[in-house]
Amino acid sequence: MSLPDPERPLPPVEALTQYEAVTLFMERAAAIRPGFTITDDNAAAVVRLCQRLEGMPLAIELAAARLQALSVEQIVQRLDDRYRLLSAGRRTVLPQQQTLRALIDWSYKLCSTTERVVWARLSVFAGTFDLTAAENVCAGDGIDPDDIADLVAGLVAKSVLLLDSDSPQPGYRLLETIRQYGSEQLASLNEAAAPRRHRDYYAHLVAEAEHKLFTPEQTRLLTQLRSEYPNVRAALEFCASTPGETHTGLVMATALWQYWAASGAVSEGRRWLDRTLALAPEPTNQRARGLCVAAWMAILQGDLTSAADRLNQAQTISRHLDDEKALGYVALFSGIIEALQGHLKQAMSSYEQTVAHHQAVHEPIGIAIASRLVISQRTAEAHIEHILVKLGFTSRHQIAAWATEHHPN
Repeated sequence: MSLPDPERPLPPVEALTQYEAVTLFMERAAAIRPGFTITDDNAAAVVRLCQRLEGMPLAIELAAARLQALSVEQIVQRLDDRYRLLSAGRRTVLPQQQTLRALIDWSYKLCSTTERVVWARLSVFAGTFDLTAAENVCAGDGIDPDDIADLVAGLVAKSVLLLDSDSPQPGYRLLETIRQYGSEQLASLNEAAAPRRHRDYYAHLVAEAEHKLFTPEQTRLLTQLRSEYPNVRAALEFCASTPGETHTGLVMATALWQYWAASGAVSEGRRWLDRTLALAPEPTNQRARGLCVAAWMAILQGDLTSAADRLNQAQTISRHLDDEKALGYVALFSGIIEALQGHLKQAMSSYEQTVAHHQAVHEPIGIAIASRLVISQRTAEAHIEHILVKLGFTSRHQIAAWATEHHPN
């Protein structure tokens, strides 16, 4: 961001707003202390502070938050003191990093003990999150869920946590530098519960979205999934990289099949399914269902060979376990492959098998999809027969013979 040249005389007060760093500080300062303006008395300190922070937006935001208790001159003095302390013995650290670290350390020390713990726990979030998510992840181990709203508000007031105006619902986010600092504190606290609570919250969200996919809740849940998808991805990564969590990762990846297809994230979905399936090789019901979803992702990318291989594996497991739900999806996706290859009668038979398997276990999604495909196929067949009659053909063999006669090549 633009700054006044430190080698030149201080510009007049009215000219300072041409500099982006000064304007940002003034705006943030006015938000913290209503009525704040740059005057002849504080102009030098404001410019010194912005120069000292090298125009870094995050650093300016954090410094402006200190105006709740200090004057601009006091902020400059204390920042210089902290910078000298931080710089001692750390000659390999870049000046900008030292400056920012000093400000973040300062912000951390100004937080209450409980706010520090919440900051650390919030570092498990990736991207935007709402208050409900914060309550589910940060409460516990000495912190009451009813206190989270006030603690979050305190972190917002200190510019640690940002309100996300782009989120469809009121949301919060940590800038990456602040999040990394919180992650360091979480590691030092030796807390293992927060990442697991984060995983549990988003695993529940994913399961709910799949369960209510064809209900009036669909739009709300898909919108929430879309806005918080970085957190879903973080939960998947936690499952994939943490011993004992691979089953949950496969459950989540399998449940996301419709979201990935609808959002155009098929390649990412396929990568997650391949990864979680590789980590969970046991022949379980969940593996069979994961293989079916992996086959569907492959079909969407036109990779019918891989899809058929996945379905063969799923069928072997499903038959051994007598898993009607998985067998129904094996039949459904096999039917789609058959239809794409032009084997329409086999496809119809597979769709009918899907309906039979899924009626046995009351699986409404599979029944709905297969029934729609059967109806579509029968409608197409009826249209074809009607056209043949109009053209004077009594069978498809006649039209094939006619085509061979008139277009031999």
